[in-house]
Amino acid sequence: MPRSDRPLVKSEKKQSTILELFDKSINSRGSKRKNEVIDLTNEDCSSQYCETIKIEEEEKAEVIEPVLCPLCNKDMSLLLMEEKVRHVDFCLTLHSNDSQSSSSSLASQLKSNTKPSSKVKKQKTNSNAILVERERFKNRKWSLDDDIKINEKAPANISCSKRRACIPDVKILAFEKSTSDLYKVAVDAFNYSPHEEIEQYFLTHFHSDHYGGLTKSWFYERVFGDDNDFSNDSKYRKILYCSEITADLVRIRFHIDRRFIRPLCLNKRYLVHVYDSSDLPDGGREEGSSNIPGLYVTLINANHCPGSAIFLFESISLDGSTKFILHCGDFRVNKDILAHPLLNKFSLEYDCPFELDEVYLDTTYFMSSYNFPKQEKVCEALAHMFNDLSCDKGTGGSDNKSLFTQWFGSLKQSRITDFLNPHNRAKKKFLILIGTYLIGKEKIAISLSKKLRNAPIFVSNVFSKDKFSIIRCLREAYLNSVLTDDDLGKEFGGDCMIHLVPMKIVDSNADLSNYFNHNSYFQHFERCVGVRPSGWTFSGRGASKSESFIPNTNSSELTDLIQTYTPFMSSLVDIMEHDPGYSYHEDILPQVPLGKTSTGKNDMSNRIYVVPYSEHSSFRELCYFLVFFRIKNTIPTVNIHNTFQMERMSSIIKSLETLRNVKLNRDVIINEKLEKVRKLMLSDF
Repeated sequence: MPRSDRPLVKSEKKQSTILELFDKSINSRGSKRKNEVIDLTNEDCSSQYCETIKIEEEEKAEVIEPVLCPLCNKDMSLLLMEEKVRHVDFCLTLHSNDSQSSSSSLASQLKSNTKPSSKVKKQKTNSNAILVERERFKNRKWSLDDDIKINEKAPANISCSKRRACIPDVKILAFEKSTSDLYKVAVDAFNYSPHEEIEQYFLTHFHSDHYGGLTKSWFYERVFGDDNDFSNDSKYRKILYCSEITADLVRIRFHIDRRFIRPLCLNKRYLVHVYDSSDLPDGGREEGSSNIPGLYVTLINANHCPGSAIFLFESISLDGSTKFILHCGDFRVNKDILAHPLLNKFSLEYDCPFELDEVYLDTTYFMSSYNFPKQEKVCEALAHMFNDLSCDKGTGGSDNKSLFTQWFGSLKQSRITDFLNPHNRAKKKFLILIGTYLIGKEKIAISLSKKLRNAPIFVSNVFSKDKFSIIRCLREAYLNSVLTDDDLGKEFGGDCMIHLVPMKIVDSNADLSNYFNHNSYFQHFERCVGVRPSGWTFSGRGASKSESFIPNTNSSELTDLIQTYTPFMSSLVDIMEHDPGYSYHEDILPQVPLGKTSTGKNDMSNRIYVVPYSEHSSFRELCYFLVFFRIKNTIPTVNIHNTFQMERMSSIIKSLETLRNVKLNRDVIINEKLEKVRKLMLSDF
């Protein structure tokens, strides 16, 4: 590194400022941008650092005086101009070229630069804390070519389960083998002690509130017990039954031996247990139309998250009687489910004698206030919004402002780092952050990408080291075609880049700004917009006033039921008749007016929109499901530990069952409002 031989001379003048670090070319660039606003508020540094960065003109000294970095206090007098710029740029953004380096190594690098005074020590203590915090929000490098590694090695020994709670009844399904003998299986029941009667466990989907409790030891404990002969292949058996995608996710996350898991294809009927002495391979076999006494299961897409399934159980007892149980897990009712060929024989739209003996229903949003719009409407509105904004289409009112100007402003903001950056590439207009769980919400990103001319999708690994491996298991062809390991999307055209991020990132403007700033994305994108999907955001809209008190009756007579539930049933008919609409002009953009954020601070670059996108069924969708399928007994699976909630849900279920019977019994005299339910068809969904 070239150094000057001129000695240092004490000067009476003030310490040099940031502008004196720039050469003439940089100053020239700055003069051309004099009409722009320099935004220092989003650098996300402590106030004491920001106070150090002052932009003012000073007379140039004819002697060399100390030029100290305003952040690390290093004397940069002997550095070349390019080196000064690079050093300050580093300290301002704290962006390490080695993305795998730890925060401690970065702090050590700064510490070795100079012997600090007590004041600087305090600054460095704060700086270290900032470094640690920044590392939490930084994406680590990964490659599309990275292999998925699964370690199936058996544990050295099995420790006895510390779980003492027994599997609750709502998670156990019982089937009659004969009049005096039951066969039991468990669904989504892994966080409990082993059950002596249960040898087959079913997992509806890969969300933690359903797979919670699964570990490598869980499998060995239930299959091997006290036996440690793990090398004996004949002692392994299938114990977990799930969809193919869910099976892959379980193996990747928990490194489970494939000999424990039975992946099942969607829309195929499997015989998984026999009630007589018939031979059956471990894990069962596909049986299209067999009537061998035993337990059959068919998986149907639950429209919840990738790999999620509805389980249609069919039990044929030794005396030939048949029982059907539908376990919905978590699901989002749509036309594909309501008109599914394998469920048609239970539908009112078909003249069939079959009915579902029991339905275990996802009652997450089983209240009339949660009447949010369909998934496709929300996805379509978001996609059109970003497409119109990126194309700068539309008008903002009488002053003829463009849509983008009206909601995001027309002023291009600049940061100090924009002046320091020697390569000023044109920035993309939007970095779009979609809040996700481990899996789920991918439909939003896919919808946006398609509308935005195949915008690239990057999977953030903040807070989740195996997120990308998980995404690769989803078997979504389009998603795989637009996935990229380039978080900036440099090789792709267009004005938008999509990131799948943890839900925490879009929970607050502070966390969103941390993600945007700590990864230096402000150098490449004009705006950062977070999308937080949640069905809870629609609570309170269109709630039925009569739901606050729903009368009850123990009578089973249809006329008594109609008389009891008519007021509430009338509101149910209204809900079923009207499909909620959704528009970005009315429902999304007005959430954050220009110049305002959720914190009330002026900020045109970052914002978060909350959209009523849910992967659980809305109340209206549940109404259609319960009215249009013949069901003997509906069993709620959510909000079941509160007596009031259980009584409320029971009354709603009875009301919907009464509406179903009104449709079936044309001879019953009803009022004009209820007559409308007889005219409702699945096509009205």
